[in-house]
Amino acid sequence: MNLEVKDPFLLGSVRPSNVEGYLRTAGWHATFTDPGIFSIWVHSAVPEDHEVRVPLDPDASGYPQRVYEVLAELAAFEQRSQMRLFLDARDWNCDTIRIGFGGRRNQDYPDLATEIETLASTRDLLSAVASAVIEPQPWLGRRQLKKEAADYLAALELSPFEEPLSIRLLGRLEAVLFADDESEFVPFVRQVSLKFRDAFDYLDRLLRSSRAALEDEWTSAIHNGISANLTESLARLLEQTPSYGSAVEISLHLAACRAFHGSALSTWRLQRAHLHALKEISEKLKSYVAGRDERVVLLVTDIKGAGRNRIITGTALIEDEARRIEMSVDEN
Repeated sequence: MNLEVKDPFLLGSVRPSNVEGYLRTAGWHATFTDPGIFSIWVHSAVPEDHEVRVPLDPDASGYPQRVYEVLAELAAFEQRSQMRLFLDARDWNCDTIRIGFGGRRNQDYPDLATEIETLASTRDLLSAVASAVIEPQPWLGRRQLKKEAADYLAALELSPFEEPLSIRLLGRLEAVLFADDESEFVPFVRQVSLKFRDAFDYLDRLLRSSRAALEDEWTSAIHNGISANLTESLARLLEQTPSYGSAVEISLHLAACRAFHGSALSTWRLQRAHLHALKEISEKLKSYVAGRDERVVLLVTDIKGAGRNRIITGTALIEDEARRIEMSVDEN
């Protein structure tokens, strides 16, 4: 089915730089530019007499119609719907994170309370990942969000184009931020995207493992961006699923406007069956907490010998919350 976009408002929302950026990553080459008027693009797989003219003045009265014509030409060349090309061109310079509930057909839109709760959990999740870019922590506790992480959250855009029971967040990579040599500068938006991919890939590995994680695996998990804040946010999302299905589907699409390693599209699927494991991971990560701003009191109840080690059991008081702990101490 070839869905067309004919709404002048939607067509006018596509930036000229985004259309040109999409063409560049799709193998087209600019042969002529009349600044502020139009640019001409050709493709090696298209006959020489066929070209795409991109309008460069979004304030011109005929701009939406010119964008429609560009989309129609590209749809015919790529054999894809105009709607998909519209979204790709509009969000060409955005890292896209999609979170949706899956498992049932013909679902209605969620009620307001559910939508607000979904957005709040998603915000907490991305807050944890953004904070991990600055300083990986097993648990943020009541720490105040760093300015760079707060600015990242404030700049995220909520896409108006998504299916029911899903949200689509856009992290825009503005070209003005780029240095001439891409390897010398990575925008914070892209740093968060890459940390997001690392965290979910590692979490997927933990959830699939049938054995208990080793100590060095937990250290690596924290380094890769997993925190109790992230797993608790995911648990809250999964607890919403009974009305809408059995899983939360998460995907990350990295914008091609900037070089990166690995796959451009990553997807993960978390089931309600993962709830118990996520909560266990949260508790394990919280047990690592002993930061400078935490009051930790350890009340030892027993010490037993185990070869060269001593097994110490007791109760830890962390921010007025008592937790039963056990740890091994090497006498050497």
